[in-house]
Amino acid sequence: MVAKWLVTNGLTLRNVLATLVVGCGLAGCWLMPRPEINPLAIEHNTFCAEYYQQGLLNEAESRCQLAIEFAPTYAEPHNLLGLIAHARGQRPVAMEFFKKALSYKDDFAELHSNIGTILLEDGRIDEACDAFKEALGIDPGFVVARRNLGYCHFRQNDVPAAGAEFLKCVELNPGYCDCRMGLGIVSLTKKDLQTAKSHFQKLTDVCPDYPEGFYNLGTTYRQLERCQEAAASYARAIALKPNYLEAKRELSEASQCMALQDGAVKVYAEMIGKNPSDPQPHFELGRLFEERGDLERAANEYETAIKLNPKWGRAWYHLSKVYDRLLRSADLLLSCRNFLDVADSRDMPDERGWCLSRIDALR
Repeated sequence: MVAKWLVTNGLTLRNVLATLVVGCGLAGCWLMPRPEINPLAIEHNTFCAEYYQQGLLNEAESRCQLAIEFAPTYAEPHNLLGLIAHARGQRPVAMEFFKKALSYKDDFAELHSNIGTILLEDGRIDEACDAFKEALGIDPGFVVARRNLGYCHFRQNDVPAAGAEFLKCVELNPGYCDCRMGLGIVSLTKKDLQTAKSHFQKLTDVCPDYPEGFYNLGTTYRQLERCQEAAASYARAIALKPNYLEAKRELSEASQCMALQDGAVKVYAEMIGKNPSDPQPHFELGRLFEERGDLERAANEYETAIKLNPKWGRAWYHLSKVYDRLLRSADLLLSCRNFLDVADSRDMPDERGWCLSRIDALR
């Protein structure tokens, strides 16, 4: 049960710990004209940035080189050339571009952060931390650099300092998934399982398409010996990333644990372990927990079934009933509307009538 730091499927520069940064922290920042810069250089740099974001590295490189021809000391295209080199796996070349850009503009926070990234990748942890601190000295609100500094402190085994940076990052941007992940992993490292659970639950609420968030929530539940919740969390991670081998392995372990803890769920636990992408056993577990009055667990299983099959009307209906009993009115409204969207008007007329009446009552 090893905690996972990174999104490993569909990586982007925006959501990977210790990544390089385009622009100056705000969308389109490199587009801001400067009186001393040739307008043609700014235009070419703009196209360079846009081509880079599209993954068209050759086109981006050509435009950046043109920008430099019109303005040789213009730092931004040198920064982008560093990003292009890094994307090609040429870290030493990238570092040279970043250093050259910094010689033209030493108050460029992103350049310090990008240099820190290269140093971190090279294992030069202390130097990397210093570079991220330089970036934050220029721009204290630069959340990417703050996230990277938190990760850097974690690599230094300075867990309290890492936690402090991740907390500042979340305060600056409550929706920043990586920093919420960092807070959870810091709590796991400190064996503060309840706090870790709280952080990972919030992470999965704020970032519902983040498989590592569900994986780490499952890991926390395993350590708390709450096997059913662990299995449901691993299943959610697999629903988001079907080839998530670590989550499949842990789901099998959690399913066995479920069977040992509660004989009544053994058959469903075995079904989940054999086919984690099948929503049916999660639905049946939800029905079992609903009948027992274990409503939070029932909701968790119905939610997992729906994640695996978003058009399953009966699962939406039962989830709505559970939300109603839990007095979760906003969630009830959403689930009833989803039920009405996916269920044929000729199907389940009593259930449709119930949802329509609850929606009317809660308006």
